[in-house]
Amino acid sequence: MGLPEYKALVDQAFEERVQQEGLSTGNKQISLRNKVAKEIFEGLPEEKKASLRNRNNNEHEKMLAALNLESEAEEVPPLSPDEQQR
Repeated sequence: MGLPEYKALVDQAFEERVQQEGLSTGNKQISLRNKVAKEIFEGLPEEKKASLRNRNNNEHEKMLAALNLESEAEEVPPLSPDEQQR
């Protein structure tokens, strides 16, 4: 099971629970989504949990690397010696 399949399971279960509990948008839905995701995750076999953790960590590292590249590109280049003396 990959992240897309896990997300699809969470999405489906979440939508069903929102309908059952009659929740409107907002903090209660965020809390419920986290609860549903945790319940589904905890019900998975250990090897699936490990696989999801690894994939999640890899995706997280890729996002951090992209953010670092983005912030490095936005940095102001150092001044040349001539510009420093002005």
